[in-house]
Amino acid sequence: PTASPFGAFINRNHFAAWMLMVAAPVAGYCIARMRTHPTRRGRWRESIGQVLSSGAIFTTVSVVMMLTVLLLTLSRSALAGLAAAALTGWVLGKPRLQIERTSVPALLGFVGAVMLIVVTFVDVDSWASRLESSFSGNSEFDRLTIWRESWPIARDFWLTGTGAGSYSNAMTVYQQTRVWVGAMQNWAHFNNAHSHYVQLAAEGGVLLVVPALASVVAIVTLGWRAVRADRGEMFWVRIGAAAGLVGLAAQSIWEVALIMPANAVLAGMLAGLLLYQREAGPRQDTMTPAAVSPTPPPRPRMAR
Repeated sequence: PTASPFGAFINRNHFAAWMLMVAAPVAGYCIARMRTHPTRRGRWRESIGQVLSSGAIFTTVSVVMMLTVLLLTLSRSALAGLAAAALTGWVLGKPRLQIERTSVPALLGFVGAVMLIVVTFVDVDSWASRLESSFSGNSEFDRLTIWRESWPIARDFWLTGTGAGSYSNAMTVYQQTRVWVGAMQNWAHFNNAHSHYVQLAAEGGVLLVVPALASVVAIVTLGWRAVRADRGEMFWVRIGAAAGLVGLAAQSIWEVALIMPANAVLAGMLAGLLLYQREAGPRQDTMTPAAVSPTPPPRPRMAR
């Protein structure tokens, strides 16, 4: 009776993580398309026709729909991830983002339309209740309790961990809090750590935490280089991929969305978009000097 399935994702937070990772690069593609194919090139009638015939309007509608559905999940961790993704996109794209005075009204109108859609379709009262419960501290158990009771696992199995996917079994021994859930007619069992970092330490130990940390450092370093080296407008897709990964990293503080294979594969795709290196185009001076026939100099005129 209390299930809230979202397609193939039963957990609202896992589904919200998927939507966050999809919306970020699509938003970057939308910006890239608008910058490479400006719609206003003449009279207003021609501009409206160009807008309707281009794919920019459909991409924009898609981004708005994705963000609306993300907010419909009422996932507080996804909301924090969305804020982190937006901040990352702004910081990385600010050097390239040049807003003219004439475009400010259009930008404000777009933001106003998005806010109107959010207020119309999103349950603001439910969001207020969930945010209030986050700070009230009246729940019988919270994430801090789960993390505190997960720490002995990471301490006892600090080298190798308990093994991938074994957190739920380990908590049958280490869990101390007993909470009765009336809807389930059973005692609550902590089947995940509600933090990907805590669960990684409990299941993998040092042997998994160290390679994972090295991978994160490598992705950040190579991603920063790729962003700085990209001079094309598809740079915004790369920015969107980076924003999606940062948003997922922020959400993973409170959730374990990456245990879903679909989310893990999508995160790998975003890393590929971020680190992709374009092949250099053909150079104009690839011909060797021997293959070029120089133009002979003009003959000097003989004086009679």
